[in-house]
Amino acid sequence: MANDVLVHLQDVTKTYIMGEVSVEALKATTLDIFAGEVLVILGPSGSGKSTLLNLIGGMDRVSSGELYFRQEALHLASNHQLTQYRREHIGFVFQFYNLISDLTAWENVELAASLVDHPLSTAEVLEQVGLGERLHHFPAQLSGGEQQRVSIARAIVKRPLLLLCDEPTGALDYQTGKSAGGQPAARQHSADCNPQCGHRGYRRPGRAHEQRQDCGDPNQCPPGFTGRN
Repeated sequence: MANDVLVHLQDVTKTYIMGEVSVEALKATTLDIFAGEVLVILGPSGSGKSTLLNLIGGMDRVSSGELYFRQEALHLASNHQLTQYRREHIGFVFQFYNLISDLTAWENVELAASLVDHPLSTAEVLEQVGLGERLHHFPAQLSGGEQQRVSIARAIVKRPLLLLCDEPTGALDYQTGKSAGGQPAARQHSADCNPQCGHRGYRRPGRAHEQRQDCGDPNQCPPGFTGRN
């Protein structure tokens, strides 16, 4: 594996067994995510985008194949090792935010910050996403967009090596992700992707279709990326 490969998947599959029914959510997928890369995974509903993010984020286990984070074999990891992996290296922006309803915006983010040794300042991160005046508001007192920004702040406060965003719908800007040292990998339905994304991956149902396409505008690409169609 090359030194600049952060995540490597080799023929990874995921099948869910529900009684007598088996659902092949992810067919054999091989993919490399490189250090410093911003990767957006595009595809219709049911194509396995969320399943792929859950596997990369250590929240689910592969059915077959190999999954590595750097040199760590996640497909062989124990539950404790996966917990440590998520805690130390992963920031996750959930599609439906998953905020704790009886905690304020500050408390939701501070709870994540308490999991790691050297987090960013909770107040500064919330200020960075435009919620400096909403620190002590509960989720029910925030708009949907504000709740999403709390979710983003909660993900980046840990200084994650890998930032996974499940359908961020454009609210996660490039500078917000990179300023925390995180490397964004996101999934969304539409091919009308924000030009800030460095590369795009396309999926047909359950299977990788086109692994990469560079962003189209060299003036909008993050540093280190070229703008080729």
